[in-house]
Amino acid sequence: MSILHLVNRSHSLPDVAGSLSAGDTLVLCGDAVVQTQVWPAQVALCAMAEDLEARGMAPAAGVRTLDYAALVELCCSHAQVIAW
Repeated sequence: MSILHLVNRSHSLPDVAGSLSAGDTLVLCGDAVVQTQVWPAQVALCAMAEDLEARGMAPAAGVRTLDYAALVELCCSHAQVIAW
C-alpha cells in the first residue's frame, strides 16, 4: 500500500523519515521545500513548483516538481495520504 506523505514544515521531516516505506511518495510544499536533501531511492521525492519559485530555488537533481493538478493526481493514485 503506497502512501503519499505531504509535508509543509521542515521541522516535521525527522518524523516523516521514520515513517517512509518503499513505494511511498514524499511531497514537499511550503517551507519544507528547502529540505530537498537526498532521500532513500525507493521513495519518490517531489516538491511544489510554486513553493520553490517563491523561495527563489531551483529543484534539486532527482526532485520532480509538481503543480496543483499533478498533486491532485498523486493524491488520487495513492492508497493513503498523510499530511504532516
